[in-house]
Amino acid sequence: MPLIGRLGGATLALGWCVLGELRSCCSLSAHPLLPGEDTVDAVVDPEHAWCTDRLAIEPLTCRHAAELFAVLNDPQLHVFTGGSPLSLAALTDRYARLESRRSTDGTEVWCNWVLRERETGVAVGTMQATLPASGPTGGPAQVAWVLARRAQGRGYASEAALSLVDRLRGAGWTIAAFIHPEHVASQQVARRAGLQPTEHVIDGEIHWEQRPHSGHRR
Repeated sequence: MPLIGRLGGATLALGWCVLGELRSCCSLSAHPLLPGEDTVDAVVDPEHAWCTDRLAIEPLTCRHAAELFAVLNDPQLHVFTGGSPLSLAALTDRYARLESRRSTDGTEVWCNWVLRERETGVAVGTMQATLPASGPTGGPAQVAWVLARRAQGRGYASEAALSLVDRLRGAGWTIAAFIHPEHVASQQVARRAGLQPTEHVIDGEIHWEQRPHSGHRR
């Protein structure tokens, strides 16, 4: 089953980590405040890479387009989200736009990452978080993921999603995801990451949510 949640937005491709070489890629950090931002430690740096046990999670750039085109050029990955695979040119243009890390009006921070097997260095998917630029008080961090079919069934999506959600939640964010009611595989990923379905349905997708750690200072 295709593993996709919905949503969207990295310039330094930091490469992939091998076992034992975690060093600076083990956590998310805050980026310098921009006008209108009132939170220092709660805005995730979209340029930052980190590693899980089996995955290297690196900022997405337009230079990844050709590699990911081969991985994600699969109509089955759009069964629950609609649309169809982009051409290589269109995918390159999209990734170039996402490298801005900001929505046109400046109200959102776009964080997009490549998921890469640490053992082989092979890209297996992408993950993203869309954050209000004003920090957690501005609304939830909306997360999504997509995993190539050949890499599914290994727990990669759950491993990546749990890693991201833990970091965001620890920084005071409420986490949200929008998942098709028939997309059982993606629902399982969300549950493993600690999200729960709500009663809200938007554009045919169920709103899933996890609240921040209660002890975090907002």
